[in-house]
Amino acid sequence: MWDGQAIHIRSTGAQALSAPILIGRDLRASSPEIAAAVASAAHALGIRALDCGAPPTPALPLAAKQR
Repeated sequence: MWDGQAIHIRSTGAQALSAPILIGRDLRASSPEIAAAVASAAHALGIRALDCGAPPTPALPLAAKQR
C-alpha cells in the first residue's frame, strides 16, 4: 500500500529534509492504517517520520512552520 505514499514523498522533495516529516491524522477509523503506511513509506526512503496522532486542526501546520 505504501508505494503511492513513497511516490508522493519523493515528489515533494521531502527526502532532502533533515528534520522528520510530521504525520497527523483525523478520527476516522482508517486514519491509523493510512498514517502507518505513510510512516513505512518514509522509512523505506530513509526519512524519519513523527506520528503526531490526531492533533487539533492548526497544530500540525504550526508545528511544521516552527521546524
